Amino acid sequence: MERRTTVAFITMALQLCVFGSMTREQKTQHKHMSHVLTNYIIENSGICDGNPEIFVWVHSAPGHILKRNALRNTWANSKHGYIHHKMAIAFFVGQIRDGPGKRKLKEQMRYENEMYRDIVQEDYIDSYRNLTYKALSGARWVASHCPQAKLVLKADDDALVDLPCLLQQVYKLQKRGRMIRNSMLCTYVLIIYTKQNDWATVIGQTYFTT
Repeated sequence: MERRTTVAFITMALQLCVFGSMTREQKTQHKHMSHVLTNYIIENSGICDGNPEIFVWVHSAPGHILKRNALRNTWANSKHGYIHHKMAIAFFVGQIRDGPGKRKLKEQMRYENEMYRDIVQEDYIDSYRNLTYKALSGARWVASHCPQAKLVLKADDDALVDLPCLLQQVYKLQKRGRMIRNSMLCTYVLIIYTKQNDWATVIGQTYFTT
């Protein structure tokens, strides 16, 4: 309950801080964002019913079926004995873009979800510019459906994580008294403004549209 309240408060605070300086058009987009954060196409709310100690929150894309299978068959599956902790995983994706392969991919995802029940699909177009949607709605899903997890690990579907090493580092921080309950561990993030860079940010640009 405490973690759920914390995440909900942070999300609400971010929205309030931004809302005051928005134009009318941006406020309309903001209302659309609020809808996106709570509207699931595939929710799979029972992923954490087994009370996992570790929850792996993975950003994926509809067409990344092979990448998801790679994680299911390697480090993100506790059944392989890499760690001795109960673990659960969910792959967060958006809607499939319109195109000639949309119907086939939608059917593949339906079959994949029926087999694994570990996909969470939300109501936004899955694109690089909509990663904000994916991050905020994913955080809200975790807070609502997996509050019992002692460790929540956020990763991308192309990441290879050495879980034993990660847990060892977490335990070291705990012993030194440097771990605070409900805290977040992350590296620093650079904001890139260079136009030639693929990840460049344009000052004043909003990414609330799909």
